[in-house]
Amino acid sequence: MKVWTKAGIKFEFLSYNFPIISTKNTLFDEYVIKLKSLPDIRKDYNISYKNIIFLLDYYNIKRRTMKVSSKQISSKKYKKTCLAKYGVDNVSKLQFVKDKKLNKRLNASRNIENFNNLKNLFVSNSLSIPKDMDEHMKKEIEKLYRICYKYWLNLTDEQKDYLMDKIYSQIESKITNCLDKMNITYTRRFMVGRKFFDIKINNLLIDVNSDTWHANPSFYKEKDTLKFPFKRVKVSSIWQRDRVKRELAESYGYKVFYVWESDIKELDDEQVINYLAMNILL
Repeated sequence: MKVWTKAGIKFEFLSYNFPIISTKNTLFDEYVIKLKSLPDIRKDYNISYKNIIFLLDYYNIKRRTMKVSSKQISSKKYKKTCLAKYGVDNVSKLQFVKDKKLNKRLNASRNIENFNNLKNLFVSNSLSIPKDMDEHMKKEIEKLYRICYKYWLNLTDEQKDYLMDKIYSQIESKITNCLDKMNITYTRRFMVGRKFFDIKINNLLIDVNSDTWHANPSFYKEKDTLKFPFKRVKVSSIWQRDRVKRELAESYGYKVFYVWESDIKELDDEQVINYLAMNILL
């Protein structure tokens, strides 16, 4: 009598519903030989990312890392698209793009009241004013600094966290945009106890963390001290704060996953989808 395992039952289910891509030869040919990405295979065979990953593991087909995927697939696709549309392999080489970037830098330096400048002031390492800066500009920044300082002092720790998290909302939006493309249901700004988490998917809570504000362990050591708006903070205290928050969520039965700014900041949507499929949706 045949003894069925959980993996065996799932494989039989996939073989019945997705007979072509469920064969080892076809999957190997698509993923390894043709170098198709997970989104490409999903689109061609109407099979979920989770099931594709299951089949890769079932057949012991080694999954590509983000670095390898970027080098073998995404970079080539990007260059091919740019060459076809613009005649160069990178849009940054186009003159109008160079001019746009230059104008953006110039405008940012002139427009003191622009929120992005205030944001840069908040997350700068030293909050110092360059010695060679124009005197009028120095006075304007000092004025902003005093306003910010007064405002900052009246915030609770939770409000400070929220304010700094808003600075990195673009990264969070990049993730939610990709979740939309993957047809995955989620909730933003989900509260557990009195703590907010950026994204909730079923019983999984995702926090999108700034490398600096949350002291990414890849860059900082426990004994380091970081310079934040109007104060210095020990890395150990940052980690302790996040540990308490994670343990609170776990006590409610949730799992917590951290997405670090440096992990996805430079990724395109296809790479982010691969990242989510391989790290979150298992």
